[in-house]
Amino acid sequence: MNKNNIRLIILLFTSSTILANQNTINTTSDEFIESKQNPIYAKQMQASIKGIGTAVIGGNIQNDLATPLVNYSVSLYEIIFGEQQYVSEVVTNASGYYSFDALPEGVYVVNSGSNTNQSEYLKYLWNPTAPIVCTFFNCIVPTSSYISVTDSDVINNIDFIVKLGGKITGTVIDSITKQGVDTVVVSITNANNEYTYQVQSTVETVAGEFTLNGIPDGDYRVYLFPLENNNHIPQIFGGPECNGCQKLTISGIGSILNINMANTINGIDFVLNTGASISGTLVDNDTLNPLVEYGLVMLFNELNDNLASIVVYGTNYDIGADGTYTIGGLLPGSYYVQGGDLGQEFYQRELYDNHPCYYSGCDRSMGDLISLSSGENLVGIDFLLDKGGKISGMVTDAVTGLPIVQNQSEARLQVEFYNSAETVVGSAFIKDDGSYISARALPAGTYSARTGSMFQGVLTQPYVNQKYPAVNCAGLACDLSATNIIVTNETITTGIDFSLSTGNSFSGTVTDLATSAPVANVHVLVYKDMGAGMVEFANWATTSSGSNGVPIGAFEVTGLPDGTYYARTGYGSDLPFFVSVFSNIGGAAPIGWIDILYDGLTCLAGCDVTMGTPIVLPLSSVKLLGTNAVDFSLTQGGIITGTVTDFINNSGLREITINVYNDQGVFMGSSITDEQGNYITRGLPVGAYYLTTSSLEALLDVKYGNDFCSVGLCNPLDADQITLSPLQQATNKDFILKTTYMHMFSDDFE
Repeated sequence: MNKNNIRLIILLFTSSTILANQNTINTTSDEFIESKQNPIYAKQMQASIKGIGTAVIGGNIQNDLATPLVNYSVSLYEIIFGEQQYVSEVVTNASGYYSFDALPEGVYVVNSGSNTNQSEYLKYLWNPTAPIVCTFFNCIVPTSSYISVTDSDVINNIDFIVKLGGKITGTVIDSITKQGVDTVVVSITNANNEYTYQVQSTVETVAGEFTLNGIPDGDYRVYLFPLENNNHIPQIFGGPECNGCQKLTISGIGSILNINMANTINGIDFVLNTGASISGTLVDNDTLNPLVEYGLVMLFNELNDNLASIVVYGTNYDIGADGTYTIGGLLPGSYYVQGGDLGQEFYQRELYDNHPCYYSGCDRSMGDLISLSSGENLVGIDFLLDKGGKISGMVTDAVTGLPIVQNQSEARLQVEFYNSAETVVGSAFIKDDGSYISARALPAGTYSARTGSMFQGVLTQPYVNQKYPAVNCAGLACDLSATNIIVTNETITTGIDFSLSTGNSFSGTVTDLATSAPVANVHVLVYKDMGAGMVEFANWATTSSGSNGVPIGAFEVTGLPDGTYYARTGYGSDLPFFVSVFSNIGGAAPIGWIDILYDGLTCLAGCDVTMGTPIVLPLSSVKLLGTNAVDFSLTQGGIITGTVTDFINNSGLREITINVYNDQGVFMGSSITDEQGNYITRGLPVGAYYLTTSSLEALLDVKYGNDFCSVGLCNPLDADQITLSPLQQATNKDFILKTTYMHMFSDDFE
């Protein structure tokens, strides 16, 4: 595999990951790389990682005229913790037959079509009923598509009948030379379902011609994605120049192109300007030599969006490697830059200029902001990486002594590392054999470690989380300030082991008080009584939507040590990590349940949970039998919705916080705008409410009614009042934000 293909794989995986996780957590591409155990190796090293097996998966491929397809590509993926790990690609023979041989035991899925070679036919995911028009980027793979194999299995009926898809053609040329630009990929986003279809085309002719083949019926937007050595600013067709164009297409930017009945759309042409660039070196701080293994430089905007990533090759892969890199094709603006290795060595990750960024979720704004003017070539953005150490160990079941069997349909379990300030500084994924090792190096010092990921809300249910060594602690109810693990440079601190036991649990059902109907997708939040009037978040569960045989509205909270707890519903608020609450915006009328404590008291944001009925664990045998379960009955409240837009271009502004106050000025909760600038506040009782914004530093905050207010001095009771009657949906409560510069220097905006 050549370098361009390796870098293209990283870039394409990066963009898909941002999309796949946009409704769960703000996930960056370096987390994805960690979670995939370095996907740049996936195509080269899968066999050596998994070993050689004896199973075979094969089948026949023909078109809808029953003609066998010759030299047609077929891709194989393994399902690992609910996600697809690329294994290999083969082509059909003269009879239209293909096979994947020497497979180890595992669960696989098969896709017709290639990730790298264009075909006029649609791509399909195999399914026993009928192939599904689906690709790696846009499909939730049903379990019915899983192909489980054991040693010596020969499965030869994984067949496909494929149809022709639509086609989009055009050119990508330089605005000055009029020559083709081959350092971008042309890709498309589905305009209705908010996904990127896996059709890309590189520009391969002097005239800059490209063709996107095999497109299903639907509406699409076309955008450009930068590759290695790109100096041109990407664009959206019918839209602006942009870095990170993909997210803008999801936000509704760009012309819509309709594919219907395998039609062809021509004339989708791009004329590109040369952009700004940054360049520098990524080397060892002590020797100033390039890395031996891979390095990675990532570019972020002020909203923490990863706009570009580039692999910096080490001497093991390029004998002439000198640690230099360039990221080009950038718009004028402000950026943060991050550098590090990919985890194979002992280098610490950092932000420019020499600011630590040990963990994927680090605050990039702690770095130095880099400002670029139009066409500027900024040099000297260097990373002199320091060495650190790592932590490793085992996580096993306390009763059996065996590795914990992980549900591959859910997120992989983790261990997290903390400094004495109880700030997370690193993590590691727990492998199938129970072992783990730090994803990145930490500076020499002392740390604490615990199982579970509070960053993502993925704990170790039904096991009780532990702090090393052997201290049971649920959620945030854990003292991590006492560090007890010594890390030294270029050393792996071994033996940091966890032996987990199952904890207490309780279950119940959430229903509609008026109808007694069960309610799905409501969070149940649990807090541990720490004494002296203090409580800490301990665990959570979400009521079932009826999948996997669990009744709708049912929940179970597990992994709780002995103690006293309080529980409340959280329809979309007060989680110590991000869970999207933007479902149904712009669609069907959303429902706003009024959050309550167990048992029955209303509990909006910031309420005193100790006013609820205590739940003492372990529970009595009566409650364990479910005759006195922890149940909740909810009533519907009012909803306020609206949009936050920019004064200049009327575009939606995302990640703006809308604060809600009652008629006493008491904070009642908040909502954050989505990609289109929409917000929704749910579950408000009858009464009067006042709204303010909390925005970026460059924007002036406003009270509803659009009167400006100084940061920190925004009196919500000066806002226009919004009065909610029972079950009312107060819509179009919009805000228009202006920059501080415009407010200070332009009379037109007063």
